[in-house]
Amino acid sequence: MARTTKIVTFSIPPAMEEQLRQVAEEDGRTVSELLREGFRLYLEDREWRRRERTQVRHSRQDQQEETRRNR
Repeated sequence: MARTTKIVTFSIPPAMEEQLRQVAEEDGRTVSELLREGFRLYLEDREWRRRERTQVRHSRQDQQEETRRNR
């Protein structure tokens, strides 16, 4: 049967690794689960910020067009 996940290796400072394991243990989750959730939340936040920047840019363009029309 084929794996449905990929193994990823990365490095972090020892103190952060200790915190990671401690939080996972406290939450009753695996380190992998904790990291997946953290990355998923990061991606959601990143997308939200991207959309917010797009809205601001469009709002500025709309204001500039309105200013030109009113001249």
